[in-house]
Amino acid sequence: MRGPWLHLKVAPGWDVAFSMDMVERLVHHASPEYAALSRQAFSLSAVLGVHPDPQMPGVLALLRDGSCWHAGEVVLGRRGEEGRFFPVPPYLLERQPPWCQGVLEWEGGWAFVAESQALEALHG
Repeated sequence: MRGPWLHLKVAPGWDVAFSMDMVERLVHHASPEYAALSRQAFSLSAVLGVHPDPQMPGVLALLRDGSCWHAGEVVLGRRGEEGRFFPVPPYLLERQPPWCQGVLEWEGGWAFVAESQALEALHG
């Protein structure tokens, strides 16, 4: 699996990565569109069951598959590093369908590589 990657910071220690090929556009909380679009957004922190960091500004990631995800902030790539991708076998995940395709590791950090439609299914 190849990048470049869009890293959505969900909470301290929780980054979710999507391939940039999947991303339609990003909307920052200061944008006039943010309020209207946030009504249709799924919260990554709620879906993953983690407490969001209230210090993060807020961003919406609109993906090409039509989904819209709310996260605390966004990081485009990691200082030019591609990172190493480690697949996660689906049977290791407690919830099905498997929302995590693998882990992306780079020097000093890591992120879960997510599958958007499976994350939506977790939302119920």
